[in-house]
Amino acid sequence: MERLISERISPVAETERVPLHGVRGRIVARNVGAPVNLPPFDNSAVDGYAVRHADLQPDSETTTFCLWPLDRWRASYVSLLKPGTAVRILSPARPCPKVPDTVFMQEDVSVKGEQVTVPKGLKLGANRRLAGEDVDAGAVVLPSGTVLEAQHIALAAALRANRDPRAAAAQSRSFRPGMKSWSPARFATAHCDL
Repeated sequence: MERLISERISPVAETERVPLHGVRGRIVARNVGAPVNLPPFDNSAVDGYAVRHADLQPDSETTTFCLWPLDRWRASYVSLLKPGTAVRILSPARPCPKVPDTVFMQEDVSVKGEQVTVPKGLKLGANRRLAGEDVDAGAVVLPSGTVLEAQHIALAAALRANRDPRAAAAQSRSFRPGMKSWSPARFATAHCDL
């Protein structure tokens, strides 16, 4: 059997650049590294309300916060949040500042006018995603020899690794990058156009 295989099958030696929408089932020809952190900046993992963990009342079933107006949040999201204040936050819409440090899911809170009441029980840093938490810039995310399936393609799209992919040649195709440049300000997701 080995003799038949070696006589009739030869390894693929050429590589070609292929757009991500055409790589399913192909084999990665060389390691693909992450060009950026994923996520590229600290953000919220959920839609909800961000607070300072130190402001939670540990001996109470709930803690009530004053709601910071959304327009002030947009204008100054890198500012420090005042003690006793909660801010509405969407995932992963924008960078999340160091303070607030804990995010409650919107389904778990009660909002009445300008007051947000949160339950006890969340640990410091809950529902925050830190820059590079999923993938560090420079890490090999698709080792050579990987047979590309949907999850690999989604990861490559999220990391913008489609700028120079090489897959083992099976047919001739041209490569058209999805973007000319990438920066953390243009947060990529696997749902974007390639």
